[in-house]
Amino acid sequence: MRKLWRHNRKGFSLIEVLVSVAIFAAVALPLMSVFLQSAKTDRAARNVMNANYIVQDYIETLDTRTYKQALSALPKLEAHGDYYLSATIEPYGNAKSTLFAGSDCVYAHLVMRSDGSLLTVLPDGQWLEYSSVPTDISISLSGSGYTFSAGGKTKAGTAAHSRCAVIVNAMNWPGGPSPLISAGAGCKVLVYCRSNDVSDIRVDGEAYYHKDIIAGDTSLVRVAASVYDSKTNPKPVATTEVYLSLRNE
Repeated sequence: MRKLWRHNRKGFSLIEVLVSVAIFAAVALPLMSVFLQSAKTDRAARNVMNANYIVQDYIETLDTRTYKQALSALPKLEAHGDYYLSATIEPYGNAKSTLFAGSDCVYAHLVMRSDGSLLTVLPDGQWLEYSSVPTDISISLSGSGYTFSAGGKTKAGTAAHSRCAVIVNAMNWPGGPSPLISAGAGCKVLVYCRSNDVSDIRVDGEAYYHKDIIAGDTSLVRVAASVYDSKTNPKPVATTEVYLSLRNE
């Protein structure tokens, strides 16, 4: 009769199992941490890339828009897939170095267009449009704010600095009733016009006239665009600031 032999195989003890688990955890946890950090970094980089695409696309659309159209269509937490776009457009120039000896200033644009209308863009990006150039225009600074009045309309808002350069582009102005621009304390006016219009654009305050030296079809602006990953997150994923020349009409 054949004898059956059984091999006595000893299993792992509980202590050996626990030691094995501890060793595995000691090795795996740092690797898991690296993996999670890598995934988080990759997700953040993807978010920034997507946000930059949205900002770039928006800025490129401004090349097809006039100054007024760009101001009228400013995005305010505008949905773009899973992201939200906001932007500001403010007047800009080089008055800091030419008029205010290196001191920071804000800007206002008075754009007299070829159809006789007036587009007014104020230091914080607010704007007004008139079918014709008002004969009485005033702008003044007070503390951290400004007040603008013309043609029975008044706008007030914030001013980041205590000096304001009022840039009047009248190169395409066809003429009409002579406007008077009153500039309050801290405001200086730069008038760009044709030689024969100098006497027709009057300024009450400090003014500088530049004749026949620029085109009347564009205005320099500062565009700041930010993209957020939610409507409630105050920190943007990406922010871009550029300076563009927008068509006046």
